[in-house]
Amino acid sequence: MEKKSNKGLSVFLIIFILISLALGGYIVYDKYFNNANEEKKTEKKEIKEEVQEEEKLNLNSSTIQKLYSSIKSNSSFDQELIEQAINKEKVLVSDLSPEILNFYGYRNLYIHQVEKDVCRNYPSIVNSSYYYCGSGIGDEDINIVDIFKEEDLKNSVENLFGPGKYQQTESFEINYAQYFVYDKDSQKYVYATIEGGGTSQEFEKELIDLKQDTDTLSLIEKISFEGKELTQISYDYKQDNNNYYLYAINLLSKQE
Repeated sequence: MEKKSNKGLSVFLIIFILISLALGGYIVYDKYFNNANEEKKTEKKEIKEEVQEEEKLNLNSSTIQKLYSSIKSNSSFDQELIEQAINKEKVLVSDLSPEILNFYGYRNLYIHQVEKDVCRNYPSIVNSSYYYCGSGIGDEDINIVDIFKEEDLKNSVENLFGPGKYQQTESFEINYAQYFVYDKDSQKYVYATIEGGGTSQEFEKELIDLKQDTDTLSLIEKISFEGKELTQISYDYKQDNNNYYLYAINLLSKQE
């Protein structure tokens, strides 16, 4: 009888130990693993909220500042864009010359993409009857000039204006009498000059507003000259696969 009691007690103890271990395991799991999962969920929620907050663009957003800096310029071509907007009230990127698009593509090249080289490596330009390789001062053969790859210019233009917008040009102007000329042998653009010169108006520009829709974005710019407001124009972008491409420039107001 005593053996049966001892056996029953042993079974009870084993069951008690198993229950205790299971309960202890559940407490540890609930305390540590569940809390860790909750923390991960909270962290993911916070990240999602931060991303959504970043998507609420304003004038100081890095995206807006980058887009605006890519088109803000005081060059003669920039003046041409403004005058076209004033005269036509709307300018489509598709109506702009490849030279203008290449100019803006050049302005947005990275510093490391514009390299130095000696003119003698580009005989087609040195022997040109129209362009001087470099500044035109001294011996052209030994002039050191800026050069960059056509492929880099193509990528820059299409990042600004959209796929397929780049066209190879014989040259494009970057300022009065200053050009980049295409060298077919090297497939690079080389800095060159021509006789002559001139100056362009220095417009005062200020980004004053933006408007955003589902897939479009407009940057509103005030343009002044010698302190007097001339006009307001909008640079209109289309969004495609998280990229913004400039497609039109609109005249919003005009001071008489």
